[in-house]
Amino acid sequence: MQDHFISPQAQIITLSYQRTDDVLRALLRGEAEAALQEESVVREYLKKVDAFGENLKIAFTLNEKNGMAFGFRKDSASLRESVNTVLSRMKKDGRLDSLKGKWFAPVSQ
Repeated sequence: MQDHFISPQAQIITLSYQRTDDVLRALLRGEAEAALQEESVVREYLKKVDAFGENLKIAFTLNEKNGMAFGFRKDSASLRESVNTVLSRMKKDGRLDSLKGKWFAPVSQ
């Protein structure tokens, strides 16, 4: 469903699930490294299901009609480090600021 957000040049294997809770469970089990889902739906699952809220975090949101969120497991240190490194580089060279207004919405937690 959200495959159109992923560049065809990226070395990413996409998985599809029928339900949001299946996606979040795949993250918890380590079957997926990250997920791109509708933000409001994910926020509800993080509030209502202790295992999700304790172990998963929304990394950022895309400024889309329904709000899309990118998240990964809190204990996924290598992925978090990679994402933070790329974000830091983009912030330094100004790319993050130029993309922020177009694609990112503030995360309010």
